[in-house]
Amino acid sequence: MDSTLIKHFPILIFPHSLEFYLNSRDKHKTILTLYNPYSFPVRFTVHCNSNNKYTVVDSAGTIGPSRRVDLVVRHVKPTLSNCNVIDKFKIIMFDYHTKKTLGYRIVQAKLLESAPDTEIDYEEDFEPLSTSTNEKKSTLQNWPSQSFSPPNRTMNPTAMVIGVVSILILFIPTPYNLKNTHPFLEYLPADIISIKLVASFFLGLVTMAILKP
Repeated sequence: MDSTLIKHFPILIFPHSLEFYLNSRDKHKTILTLYNPYSFPVRFTVHCNSNNKYTVVDSAGTIGPSRRVDLVVRHVKPTLSNCNVIDKFKIIMFDYHTKKTLGYRIVQAKLLESAPDTEIDYEEDFEPLSTSTNEKKSTLQNWPSQSFSPPNRTMNPTAMVIGVVSILILFIPTPYNLKNTHPFLEYLPADIISIKLVASFFLGLVTMAILKP
């Protein structure tokens, strides 16, 4: 296939790499999400250079327009000898109707001995910082007497505008949805698919900003 065609059909996945942990059974599997931001369905297949070490639920299938699928990837041979070995998955996407290749992505996978320690050690000895008498008096005098209430969380107006504009762009039809003689075609930008891809990216950022605690 023409390389320019592949360039206009980037393959969107998350995460970009997979990590499994030997010392935790619940982390012998992970989720790989495939996205289809386009207005037409696509087919996908998942391949691996170490098929004997992994299983993928639904390693082939179809993703509808503006949809996604979650694939469960499981490491079936979590042994010490397989630790720190980089394996690779290849996700290939095809046009649903013509079955021509649209593009592919390579995802690295690695088995690690242990998960990173994110717990805080509270057993260390801590001592209070000393404060001079003058500083204590000054602090008490300047401390406001009224009660405080947590600030109300408001949505950033700019983020709201970006989100609304992105949604409107995603509703714009593409040449795949219109007949060749449709009068609306002459008003569509030549790179409408790339524009919709950028809009879906910004919509994802706005969604993350809204859901972030």
